[in-house]
Formats: sequence, C-alpha cells, structure tokens
Amino acid sequence: MDYKIVSFNFEICEQASILHASAFERPWSKNEFEILVTESPGIFGFKAVSSEEQLYGFILLQYIIDDAEILTLCVLENCRRQGIGKELIKTAINKLFIKDAKRLLLEVNEYNKEALLLYKSLNFNTYGRRKNYYLLNDKSQADALLLEIKLNN
Repeated sequence: MDYKIVSFNFEICEQASILHASAFERPWSKNEFEILVTESPGIFGFKAVSSEEQLYGFILLQYIIDDAEILTLCVLENCRRQGIGKELIKTAINKLFIKDAKRLLLEVNEYNKEALLLYKSLNFNTYGRRKNYYLLNDKSQADALLLEIKLNN
C-alpha cells in the first residue's frame, strides 16, 4: 500500500470524523475535531493519505511541558495491520524527541486487543488503569489501560 504521512490539518476534520465514527463507539464530530485543532493548546498530529489524498489514518496528540498524550489514533479498517498506525506513532515520537518530551502517554480500552498489540510492539508499558472508564454500546463498561513510553530521559 502506497501512502505518505504529512501533518494533520483543519481541512480534513470532516473526513477524520467519518473515519473516527467507523472505528470508535463514541466518535468525535467534525465540530469537535475543528475545535480541538484550532483552539486547544499543544495539539498536533499526522495523517496517512494516498497519492489521491484519500485518508487512511491519523493520529492527534497534545504536548504540554514534558508530557505528550495520544488523544486518538485511527486507521481505516481495510488498511489495518499494514503498518500505518505504527508509522503514525513513530512519526509522532520523532517529533516529540525534537520537542524534548520526556514521555508519551495514552489510554486504551482493555478489550482493544489490536491496539494493545500495536502499543506493545512499540514498547509502551502499562502504568495504571481507570476502572469502568468506557461505556460500551451494550451499556456495559470497560477499563482504560494507561500506557506510557519514556522518551528523552
């Protein structure tokens, strides 16, 4: 699969909201993406796109002082398990090294096995748990696992 990774921009918020809705039980709206990328401090991200600018995936992060957090990572379902998510994270990590970030944090649904395998392959470690953090479509709840990777230490 041929794609390039470039900076996330305001113009793709609608595409991002559609992709996000296909991947998450509680997706973000176009308006939420627009507010996030225009009004929130320290927000940056990357997108994976085809040569025709089709959105394959994206990552959004927030960087404040020494820590960065992955706010969301999303890859088109038929593009998964092809290295796009991993490349998006690696691109973000490279940017964070330049910013001299000390660690990268994220939270993930305990049942999201694909994501957990991805994060483990990148050497993220579990440092905590938020009980019953996610409300699932069937009204049950799932814990959020808190993961981190140390960067410039």
